[in-house]
Amino acid sequence: MRSITLRDLEDLGWKRFEDLVAVVVFDEHPTAEQLSSPDGGADVLLERGGAGVKAWQAKHYPRKIHWKDCIKSLDSVVKNYDAREVVFVYPRNMGSQVKKSFREHLRDRHPGVEVSYISGAQLIDKLRRRGDDVVTEFFGPDPRDQASQFARQLAAEGLQVTKQPEADPLTQRFQLADEAGRRDRYFRTEITLRTGETPMSEWAEEPMLLVSASESDRELRIAAWPEKKMEDALSLWFEDSEEGRRARWEVGEMLARDGKATLPKGAGVRLNKVPEAIKAVSDAPPEVLTDVDVRAEGSSRVRLSGTHEGEQIERTMELVSVPSTEEPPEGFEAMEFGCMDGELALFLRTIWREGELQMSVDLEFVLLDPTRREGIVDALRLLVALDEGGQMEFLGSSVPAFPVGPTISDERLENNRLGLRFFSSLRIVEDALGVDDLPLGEVVTQKENDAAATAAHLIESKTGEFTFTEFTGEMPVEEVEALEREGFERVTVRFPVRTELLGRELYFGVGEAELPLPEMIEISDAEDPSKRRLSLEWPDKPSVAFELITGPDEEPETYLWASGRTPPRPQ
Repeated sequence: MRSITLRDLEDLGWKRFEDLVAVVVFDEHPTAEQLSSPDGGADVLLERGGAGVKAWQAKHYPRKIHWKDCIKSLDSVVKNYDAREVVFVYPRNMGSQVKKSFREHLRDRHPGVEVSYISGAQLIDKLRRRGDDVVTEFFGPDPRDQASQFARQLAAEGLQVTKQPEADPLTQRFQLADEAGRRDRYFRTEITLRTGETPMSEWAEEPMLLVSASESDRELRIAAWPEKKMEDALSLWFEDSEEGRRARWEVGEMLARDGKATLPKGAGVRLNKVPEAIKAVSDAPPEVLTDVDVRAEGSSRVRLSGTHEGEQIERTMELVSVPSTEEPPEGFEAMEFGCMDGELALFLRTIWREGELQMSVDLEFVLLDPTRREGIVDALRLLVALDEGGQMEFLGSSVPAFPVGPTISDERLENNRLGLRFFSSLRIVEDALGVDDLPLGEVVTQKENDAAATAAHLIESKTGEFTFTEFTGEMPVEEVEALEREGFERVTVRFPVRTELLGRELYFGVGEAELPLPEMIEISDAEDPSKRRLSLEWPDKPSVAFELITGPDEEPETYLWASGRTPPRPQ
C-alpha cells in the first residue's frame, strides 16, 4: 500500500481535505451527509435521533491552528443544529501546548456538548485501514510503482534512460533539501517552495532556524526545529565593529521584548550542528548564517525588592541574555535584558577591564503601548521603592549572586514619582467612571498630571471646589418669593460636575454647594406661569466648596433651586 505522511495531508489543500474527511466519516457512518457552503458550522452532519446531532469540522491547519475560526465553527454548529457531539479534524499532530489550548478554547466551551479531535496520525491510521482505493484517489498511485512500471515499459521497447532532464536550480535545491531533511536525526525541517503571491504556511511553534533563497518570483524556505534540546547547537556571532556592537544591543532588546530576534546587519549565527537540509543545498556547509531568526533559549532571574509607603514590594524578573561567544577583549561590553509586564526594562551591563568583570545596572520604565495599562502602576511602585533604597539580587545567573543597587539620579527619581502619581490617579478615574479608552499620548504634560490628580481626589473625597460668575435657572414662584423674603442670604444649588482629562470631557455626578450672597439678582417670567426665571451674578468670581451627592449614573439638567428640592431627571 502507498505510504502516507503528514506532508501528504498538508499538500491536499482545504477543499480536498474536507472531501477526504467526509469519505472517512461515511465509512463509519453511511447515513452521514456532507454539507455545502454555507454549512452552518458543520462539514459533515449525522442525525442520531434521541442521541442528538454529531458533526465533523475539517480544519486544514498544517501548522498554526486558528482558534478563533474553530470557536466560530463550534458556536455555529451548536446554535444551528443543537449538536451534542462535535469532532474537529486536523492534518497535524497535537503537542502538549496545543492539547491544552484545545481544552481551553473548545472542549469545555459548551457544557453538555462533547468536543474532541482527530489528529493527522489518527486520520492516516483510518486511511490505512480503509484500503488502497481511497488513498490512490486522494494521493495518487505509489510513485515507486510508477517508476518500476515505466522502467519495465521502456525495457520492453528496448529503450534505456541514461540521463534525466535537469531541473532548474531552485527546484533542484528544494528536492535535495527535502530528501536530506527526511533523514536528519537531529532536526525536524519544513522545506517550502513558494511561487508568486502564494501565502506561506504558519507554524504552531517558531523554528529555531529559518533560511531562505529567492529567484525571480519564487522563494525557497527551510525552517528547522531541533528534535531534542541540543546544548551548544548554535551561538550568536557579532562583528568586532561599531555596527556589531549596535547589533548586539538591538538583538538584546528584541529578545527581551518578544523572546525572538531577527538578526540585523553585523550579527549572525555560528552553527555548531548544521541541519542536513541546509548542508544539502550549500556548496560548503555554512559556519555562519545571517538570514535567520533566533529565540531566547535560556534565562536567569533577578529579584527586585524595596519598601514604598510602608509596604514591602518584591518581584522576580526573567533575564534573557546576549552572551559573548569568544574570550572577551579589553573593554568589551556585554548586556543582559529583562522585561516585566511590558513596562519595566532592566539593563545590566558587564564590562571586562583588566581581567575583572565590572557591572552597572539601570532599571527604567518603558511605556511600549499607551493603550495597554495593565501593570503600569505596579511597575512604577516598584521603581520608586528601588529608588528609595531597594536592592536587586541576581539568582542563577552567570554573574555572581550579590545585592546590586540600580543607577539613581534625582531627575529619574522625580520622574518615577510623577509617573506613579499620574497612572495611579488615572486608574482610579477609569475604574470609577467605567472608561478604559482615554487617549494617552507619548508625553504626559504637567497640566494632564494635575488634571488626573484633581479628578482622582474628587472621586475619593467626594468633594471639590469650583469658581463661578453666575447661576441661572427656573424655580417655582413660591420658592422665589421665599428667597426674596429671606433676602437671598442662603442659596443652595445642585449642578452636574464635569471636567476634562486627556482631551475627553468626563462626568462625575451631581454636586451641591451653598453660594455666598449674590451681588446682582434678576427675576423674570418663565414660559411656565407657575415658575420664575432667576439669575444670580458674582462679578468677583468667588470659589466655593461643593460635595458630590450622586454618582455618574444620574445626570440632571443644570438647574438652580433651594435646599431640600430634588433636581428633575432628564427626559
